[in-house]
Amino acid sequence: MLRTGLDLPVIERHPPTRPTRPFAANEPYGRRLLPVETVSQALVLGMVWGWLPGGLVYAALALAATAGDVGRSTLTNLAFGLGSLPAVMGIGLMTSMLVRLSGMNRFRQLTGLTLIALAVLAALPWFNPMVQHGIH
Repeated sequence: MLRTGLDLPVIERHPPTRPTRPFAANEPYGRRLLPVETVSQALVLGMVWGWLPGGLVYAALALAATAGDVGRSTLTNLAFGLGSLPAVMGIGLMTSMLVRLSGMNRFRQLTGLTLIALAVLAALPWFNPMVQHGIH
């Protein structure tokens, strides 16, 4: 978190030289497969980007696999998909606004400073007013 905050131009006016977007390492492999023209190309592209979902998807799949029968597994996956749909749609709708904001220097500076402050609070919990010390 601290590194990401420092990568954002807080004081300088030049953009960072190394990629700061998540999963930037996968992008060159994915670009080579675009545009998708064959089924095998789509399969390989799905495998490249399929590593991105993270633990929550895999936990839902593991829960569905242990549901007992096909019907319960299907309902578990359906419930997970319907439950995550609002978040996915919200992210899609907010993307254009964030793209516009990311071009503004003040927004980038504020974002960098916020990430640095959160990293300090995480690294030094005695500075965090939300942490209750001595209560266990």
